[in-house]
Amino acid sequence: MSKIFYRLQMKDGRDGETVTDHMLSINRITAHEDYGGEEFVNLKKGDIVIVQKSAYPVAMVIVQDKIAEDLLDEKSLGVDFSVEILSWFKDIDKKDAEIASLWGYFPFTKTFSSLNSGNSTYTKVLRWYNILISSKMINELTDLLSFKFQIILQGPPGTGKTYTAKDIAESMICGSVSADKEIQKTNLVKSDQYSLIQFHPSYSYEDFVRGITAKSNGNSIEYKTVNKRLCELADKANKNLVDSKKPSEQLSKERWLDEKFLLFVNSVIGQIESKGKIKLTEGKSIDSVDEEEDRFVSGQNYYLYFNQIKKLYLYNIDSQKELEGNENFQAHVKWRTSYYFPILHKFRSFLNGENPPSSGEIKVEKRNYVLILDEINRANLPSVLGELIYALEYRDEPVDGMYEIEGERELVLPSNLFIIGTMNTADRSVGHIDYAIRRRFAFVHVPPSANVIDEVIKDTSLNAKAKALYNAVENLFMEKNTDNETYTYLSSDFKPEEVQLGHSYFLADSEEHLKLKLEYEIKPILDEYLKDGILLGTAKPIIDGLS
Repeated sequence: MSKIFYRLQMKDGRDGETVTDHMLSINRITAHEDYGGEEFVNLKKGDIVIVQKSAYPVAMVIVQDKIAEDLLDEKSLGVDFSVEILSWFKDIDKKDAEIASLWGYFPFTKTFSSLNSGNSTYTKVLRWYNILISSKMINELTDLLSFKFQIILQGPPGTGKTYTAKDIAESMICGSVSADKEIQKTNLVKSDQYSLIQFHPSYSYEDFVRGITAKSNGNSIEYKTVNKRLCELADKANKNLVDSKKPSEQLSKERWLDEKFLLFVNSVIGQIESKGKIKLTEGKSIDSVDEEEDRFVSGQNYYLYFNQIKKLYLYNIDSQKELEGNENFQAHVKWRTSYYFPILHKFRSFLNGENPPSSGEIKVEKRNYVLILDEINRANLPSVLGELIYALEYRDEPVDGMYEIEGERELVLPSNLFIIGTMNTADRSVGHIDYAIRRRFAFVHVPPSANVIDEVIKDTSLNAKAKALYNAVENLFMEKNTDNETYTYLSSDFKPEEVQLGHSYFLADSEEHLKLKLEYEIKPILDEYLKDGILLGTAKPIIDGLS
């Protein structure tokens, strides 16, 4: 992280306007080395400065360039830097008690003072900075996902890729990210717009997209095609997308029809229970109702689906000729009109002349749906995705699937379904991602961050030990030889950003917890790195000596 500075703001004293107000209005900060700002002149591009009035924070800025003397105005105190305003304090979430406590709490007397980890204010400012950067990152990734439809967060183990994926999902679904992860979990589950799947080497198309399952049916086994996790979420998303484009009159009519048809189904169930079956025409009958699959059953092999009967009613279809060329109906409806038309007639009779409403106020808002594919590269992606590799790029276009459901093979990935994958770049034992898939995903690197340790571990002693251990492990991947071209302990086949252990390995709530992590998480994976040739043998004594 860039160095964070702390600075007290001085009054201008001439017209009541503060230097702070004036300078920030032209994106500058100012100080004079004679007034305690001797460090100020050494600011460099990228440094972070907290600007304040008296004891009250005003804004967090990032330094850009030093302003030439001939460009200074009369309000300048002698040295000016141009800045970009990262955050106004008035705009931050005051529900965050740690940040809110900065208000009126800046116990420094110098015009300009540096903040470091020994400062009581440091962790509060750091939290402000981290939340700001995290929010900016999530916003950027949300924008990228909205544009590309699918992204992969890649990085070494322990960098919070799945954690970040959930933040993006909540942002896409709820419009903001919860600081409390239990609240986030509740938000995602309650939304019914989210799913997380962890891939593994034996994962298949039939597990992910659509496949055949065996189901006990009395004394026999029935094999049927069912949608799996991807298609289940895609169907929800597609229904929402389609409904969001419908006028309120049509939605009201469909809602009315759903309610009436449910009453009709219950009536049919009652008649079957009392009579055994319902006659349609000579030799044709309804023998049972499969409520789980939303269909009437005739004999052993004929199924009449509720949604198709309701469509026949909505489109006012009464003849085979009216079905010809109509793409709104599945093929099997046209083959079984001798079953569908009689049951449609019975439904109309059940309505007893009642008609749907002619107007309505129902409106469906378009919603986002998010699927997280954890450890995405652990499965054979071309095999798992099948024909959906095409659908990833051409959203809202139907593609023919391998398996048929209700007489149709078509699959659609709608444009309101977003996919986030996570990928461990250190795991070379898993399947690769081919060029066709790489072109369809945007890849985002998620690096380790020592800042997270500072924010999470508040205890000064424990923080220092965790940071020291983090730095020692980081050195295994970063230290270079005297030629400054090659790494001392890292194999030339690898880059540090691909394999360096992430910050989550060093997050602990006690010294004993940190010791356990060192012995049972950190050292074992570093030993595996030695076996796999990621780290050179010369790293062994250093690994053994970690404490």
